[in-house]
Amino acid sequence: MYHFGVWSNEMSGTIPKSIGLAKDMEIVDLEFNRFKGTIPEEVYGLENLRKLWLGSNVLTGTISNNISTLKRLTQYHAFINQLTGTIPKSLFTIPGLTEVDILVNRLVGFVPQEMCDALNLRYIGLSDNKLKGNITDKIGNLVNLRKFHIAKNKFTGSIPESIGNCRKLRK
Repeated sequence: MYHFGVWSNEMSGTIPKSIGLAKDMEIVDLEFNRFKGTIPEEVYGLENLRKLWLGSNVLTGTISNNISTLKRLTQYHAFINQLTGTIPKSLFTIPGLTEVDILVNRLVGFVPQEMCDALNLRYIGLSDNKLKGNITDKIGNLVNLRKFHIAKNKFTGSIPESIGNCRKLRK
């Protein structure tokens, strides 16, 4: 099985640990359901996973540092859940990562500086959390960035001049 999609249903319960046995899985799409509990660590053993879509559920816990083991991951969606803790630096060390959508959670702390080293990023969704700090001048490194949503957090400081390097930004 390469694609497991049960999006937009009324499914509930926890994500089974046995999902980690499907080693050839490339896409896991569980969005728009009622799954609860934590994201099982076994998910991070899916070496071929390209898209992990967990948005709009009732997931709790943290984003594991082990997410960096998903070396082929291009899209990580966990928006509209109840995730807590900080954003792991390891998320932004995944080479081909293009989308991170973790808006509307309960994430705290600073955005890792490593985010600005993930040069393939096109979409960053961090709105509606409790993140703080400044927008780093290194944001200008993200020349492929098309959408950058950070509203409804606790960011301070000014918008760096380097944002002008992000010429692909649009509504």
